[in-house]
Amino acid sequence: MEIFGEIIKKYLNAPYNYANVKFPDRKLNVLIFPDKDFIISDEKTDKIAKDWALPAGLSKPETDWTTFY
Repeated sequence: MEIFGEIIKKYLNAPYNYANVKFPDRKLNVLIFPDKDFIISDEKTDKIAKDWALPAGLSKPETDWTTFY
C-alpha cells in the first residue's frame, strides 16, 4: 500500500486533492492526501478524517465519501 500511495501522491497538486480507494469487502476506505493518509474503518476514523479535511480545503459535500463500516 505504501508504494501505491507514493505513486498517487505525485499527482495530487493541492492539500485538498485526494484519492479514495475503496475496499468494500474489507469494509475500508483509504483516503490518500498529499501530506496525510487515512484508513477509515469506523465512525471515529471517519470523523478524524473529516475534521482534518475540512480545514485543508474540502467542502462539507466533498467529505461525504462512501463508507463501508
